[in-house]
Amino acid sequence: YANGNWYTPSGLFGLPISTQNISSLLLASFSYTQSDVVSGGKAACIGIVLRNDYDSTSGLFNNSPSINPVMEIEVCSWWSGIAKTGSLGNFTINSTYELCSQSASSSDNTSHWPTYVFVSSTNTLSVASLDLMSFVQTIDLNVTSLAGYYVTGVYFGFRIYSGHGNFTYSS
Repeated sequence: YANGNWYTPSGLFGLPISTQNISSLLLASFSYTQSDVVSGGKAACIGIVLRNDYDSTSGLFNNSPSINPVMEIEVCSWWSGIAKTGSLGNFTINSTYELCSQSASSSDNTSHWPTYVFVSSTNTLSVASLDLMSFVQTIDLNVTSLAGYYVTGVYFGFRIYSGHGNFTYSS
């Protein structure tokens, strides 16, 4: 996601990956630093973009005019001062996470899609070798079938809901 548009990289970093390929690993490692933070609510998350219109034979998206995902899964290693809504319970995936069901919209509000947010029970700004496919498979096994879906992109980011601060991606 950049400049108000979704960009779906094809063939980069091994993407797209079928959600049904349970042997695939999608490892993420990152570290943030923060300074000058006066915040009433903030989150550090890794977003996983899913689409169900990818044709693995042709390598093309059948609904190519759409730049929006069909579904998102977010893994938030830091979550503070923000009310959680739509709780679906707790899951253990290398740590304990509360899973919440939410909705996202395009910047012009013409497209909407479900977003499943895993909120870590412990806040950290540094994550090493986190297997994102484990979170995808948890949704597939416990919430909704992801047959026919592909992971088409991954993004990292910080959100400040109120206040101000500086966050730096350090690795």
